[in-house]
Amino acid sequence: ESLKPGTLFYDPNGHVLLVYEIAKDGSVLMLDGHPDNSLTVQTFSSKYVRGRAVTGGGFRNFRPLIQSGSDVIRVKNEWLPYFSASDQYQKSYKVGGTLVTYYEWVKAKLSGATDIKYDPLKQIFEKTIGLCGEISERIKSVNAALAREIHLKPHPELLPENIFGAEGEWESYSTPGRDSRLKASFREVFAYVKKISTLKKNGSSSVKYQGSFEHMILDMQAQFERAISSPACKFEYQKSDRRFQRLTFENVENRLFDLSFDPYHCPELRWGALQDSSEFESCRDDQIKIDWYNLESRLRNIIDRDLTKPTTLDTGPDLPEEVRVSWLLKSIVQELDSAPTPGDFPKHEPKRGSICYPIREGVELYKLPIKSDLNIKTFLNTETRLKIKRRSLDFFKVTSAQGRGWVLGDDLNCQFESGEALL
Repeated sequence: ESLKPGTLFYDPNGHVLLVYEIAKDGSVLMLDGHPDNSLTVQTFSSKYVRGRAVTGGGFRNFRPLIQSGSDVIRVKNEWLPYFSASDQYQKSYKVGGTLVTYYEWVKAKLSGATDIKYDPLKQIFEKTIGLCGEISERIKSVNAALAREIHLKPHPELLPENIFGAEGEWESYSTPGRDSRLKASFREVFAYVKKISTLKKNGSSSVKYQGSFEHMILDMQAQFERAISSPACKFEYQKSDRRFQRLTFENVENRLFDLSFDPYHCPELRWGALQDSSEFESCRDDQIKIDWYNLESRLRNIIDRDLTKPTTLDTGPDLPEEVRVSWLLKSIVQELDSAPTPGDFPKHEPKRGSICYPIREGVELYKLPIKSDLNIKTFLNTETRLKIKRRSLDFFKVTSAQGRGWVLGDDLNCQFESGEALL
């Protein structure tokens, strides 16, 4: 009742967002303003810091005013029906007996959920698309600085005392705050994959997936790859020579801590191009700017901002935190020890309508050519022949099969059942 359109969220690191809608699933949609005067739509997540009660962070409503005769009185806390000084600042939260984060707790409370349920396939797809949206927003922000030709100006002799809170051109056109939130979003999705993996391994009923842990991870990876292959996750930026450079999701992910927040750098450095690459050859930055880029490496490794202390060049960790979602999924898939090795084929033949499961990377794969924009990777011996019917963009069904067994079922005995499975 108290969190509604018009409520503010205050991030003590110097950010205020305005709630404009509460979705049925409890997602909080907010308007976010930026120093370059742009507005973006955000979904409440851990990239926004709650802080402590003493700093006043978290969701806040404007205090009501009432008129008493000729006086205007601010309503006291005890008069407010939903006031609480502690709800947002507990050390831990639970929903239906499941330990959850503050952000998950808020979503559950707003949706009226009495227990927590994770839908790994739906959520990994949506979260990945969300990351792509944030990358696209960064393109607009960097372009604003390039349009003003800030990158062509000489580099200042000093950085602001705190790069996350400054004034002038730096405040308007640098992106350390935006970049730290992008890294925090990657960290959140990275942590989500780890959490779902642990819950599924431990048999938690909070994960909405009927198959085995191995199949869940493979299906999550398939959904992740479907997301990053979508148009929403294709990017490009204009280099110093006016040509456009295309970037994939994994390009940006691998460069996440190389993206320059410094508006005085060329667009190639703003997008983390390696200095010995052909992509970087068009950069016109002098050695002074290159030196600044190299000196700012530890500042680029910062995820959690702190506006209370100076950000000297030795601020921040030596090495970046591992937050690459694609790397994590591939690592988990490679660790699966239940996939067969070449020669370990099931001893019986698949039946018409058998479920088609993908196999982990690293084993011998056979790419089955079909007339579509996808190749079906199936564990086959050379004698196996299949006919596959495309049911929709991502669903395929075996209509006939000859030869020995070809898929990994729920166990190494390959229990074939009627139905479909995501590839």
